[in-house]
Amino acid sequence: MKKLLAVLAAGALLVAGCGAASSPSSSGSGSSSASTPNTSSQSGSSSSSSSSSGSGGGSADATALYQQNCQACHGANLEGGVGPALDKVGAKLSEDQIQKQIENGGGTMPGFKSSMKEDDIKALATWLAAKK
Repeated sequence: MKKLLAVLAAGALLVAGCGAASSPSSSGSGSSSASTPNTSSQSGSSSSSSSSSGSGGGSADATALYQQNCQACHGANLEGGVGPALDKVGAKLSEDQIQKQIENGGGTMPGFKSSMKEDDIKALATWLAAKK
């Protein structure tokens, strides 16, 4: 479990450095050094993240959040790379554990609490928790 968290942390650290270079379509919050504020760039995507509790729009939002913030380290298909594979992370970690990992980071993975909206982190954690 500690190795998984360390690998997740390493992946997030790279996401923080690399993720900001991705296109700003929904949250634009790849890292703390990103010049795109995460509050104004959401207008280009679906209108509310509160609808992400079901399927449909929430999944699309979470996919975009993953692409912007996680893909650089965890791979386009959740297959892993610098960070661990996340294709079955929901079988290993609960939604709450995933959310805490995203918020606080750990090991070499930075936390995204200050660079992502709470609703976006929740949507991403819910989406990842379903990956079993």
